Parts: sequence; structure tokens; C-alpha cells
Amino acid sequence: MDPLAIAIFGEIAGSYVIFPPAETSCRLVVKLLVRYPRRWPWSWGRWLLLWGDLIMMRKQLLTLKHRAERMSHTIESDT
Repeated sequence: MDPLAIAIFGEIAGSYVIFPPAETSCRLVVKLLVRYPRRWPWSWGRWLLLWGDLIMMRKQLLTLKHRAERMSHTIESDT
């Protein structure tokens, strides 16, 4: 990441893991590790960034869900 972005948003690492509980379904788990900036004025953003991350992650997961469902329907119709 850009040093300015790290100074503003902090350091962020994420991982995605897919668990297949059944043949026709799966569970996607996301884990984020965020080291928020400690220096003023960026340290105040910790609470705002927390809610922003939650909203953006929810949107990203819903997008992945819709795409996976669409792809599943396409594969089913081809067979």
C-alpha cells in the first residue's frame, strides 16, 4: 500500500476461506486484521473506519453471493 494510505487507514490484511458443508452449498468466512493508525489526526477515524469496513464487507459478500448463485444456475442449465 501507499505510505499515505497506510498513515490514513492503517495496515490491513484479509483472508477468505470457503468451507463446503454440503455438496450443493458452501460457507465463506472472512477474517480481517486491521492496525489502525495511532497518530492524530488519523486516530479519530478508527471508529468511522470500523463501521465503513463493516458496510463495505457486507456489500462485497452479498456481491460474491449473487455472482456464485448466478454461476451455479448457469452451470445447472448447461448440464
